[in-house]
Amino acid sequence: MFAVFGLGNPGTKYLMNRHNVGYMVIDKMVQEFKTPMKKLECQTIVGHLNRISGEDFLICKPLSYMNDSGTSVRGIKAKYNLDLEKIIVIQDDLDLPLGEVRLKQGGGAGGHNGIRSVTKCLGDPNYLRIKIGIDHPGDSSQVIDYVLNDFNRREQVCIQKSLETALFACLDCIDYGFLKAANKYNQKQN
Repeated sequence: MFAVFGLGNPGTKYLMNRHNVGYMVIDKMVQEFKTPMKKLECQTIVGHLNRISGEDFLICKPLSYMNDSGTSVRGIKAKYNLDLEKIIVIQDDLDLPLGEVRLKQGGGAGGHNGIRSVTKCLGDPNYLRIKIGIDHPGDSSQVIDYVLNDFNRREQVCIQKSLETALFACLDCIDYGFLKAANKYNQKQN
């Protein structure tokens, strides 16, 4: 079984923040597959999806806030006895242009506190990641305010397409494996 974690911060205050694109992808899955997310496990709202391909997976929204996301991921991993390679984390990425989607396995946190927390709590960085570009504000002193602010109208149009791309990238990881999905989605996007 796979578990897909969308990183973000709970509460309506953060709903459309740049830092919440992981939550937005999970919300898109809920809408697309009409899957309720009612179950609360390990500080995480959890839904269960059955794929036609036969691979079931969990969709998860950690409620432990971005900087402590790892406690939720670790709890679900332990409860369901998941292999590290069956964990997919969807995150925002300041270093990618707005709307660009990239797949990665392992590596560093790149300054992302949610990823830092997940890696620390799992004790291993080799889980799968789907990164959605949110651009950089240009000045590192503005990063915190930037990620905790909503997308503007122009950005919202762009990011909606990216959420769909990330959703399909996630399904392709589950159905066809990470390498095939990465080869498909890591090519230069138009």
